[in-house]
Amino acid sequence: MIPFVLTGTIIPNAVRALHNDPVQRRQEYIGAIRHYLAQGPVWFIENSAYKIREDPFFLETPGLRTVQLPLSAQPERGKGYQEFEMLDRFVGEYLDAPAFIKISGRYRFKNIGDLAKRIPLQLTKVGVVMDLIFLQKKAIVSLFAVSRSFYASHIMGAYHAMNDEQRAWAEYVLYPIIRRSHDYTFLQPAPFVQCIAGSNGQVFDMPEKGLKPWLKTAGRKCLSVAGIREVLF
Repeated sequence: MIPFVLTGTIIPNAVRALHNDPVQRRQEYIGAIRHYLAQGPVWFIENSAYKIREDPFFLETPGLRTVQLPLSAQPERGKGYQEFEMLDRFVGEYLDAPAFIKISGRYRFKNIGDLAKRIPLQLTKVGVVMDLIFLQKKAIVSLFAVSRSFYASHIMGAYHAMNDEQRAWAEYVLYPIIRRSHDYTFLQPAPFVQCIAGSNGQVFDMPEKGLKPWLKTAGRKCLSVAGIREVLF
């Protein structure tokens, strides 16, 4: 079974994080972890000063493995830099599976069960399953599935080019890298997320039912049939 890998920073290192109460953030991470444990094994990788090795939840929860990595030496470069710096270390030193599903730690994808069922088949055909947005020329990095070999060949080290202060966000750094690989496709069905953005505390809750969600998923089916690997928006 492909494991979920949740990235986390209980005590924020990002200079622009407004949602920064560690107690609340811990509870949100725990809620997200439980959400994904219902679907399969979970790794939680964390890079803050929080004493995670003294927290019984992270030590004793069945199906959960936790890795605490050092604080970034360059937190001013932003969330994306720190997240992929952490992922590189995890993939290089800890990952023991041929692929993983990466999720930004406090994001709860409400239809993750449907997505996770389809991902293994998709990864037999491509190296990465990631939403590339054609009109915005960006890659959605809050949820993607990737083989270990693809990550090592194409994504490893990309964080060095990420810098929020220079508007070199992870989404825009990775878009051309993934596109040049010609080895990708988008998630199906369309993912629907519930989360609180760490940068501004804004709450997102995308509905799963109704005309708009149906159109999004139907549109992806049409794009897939046509052999198109990016979504429009």
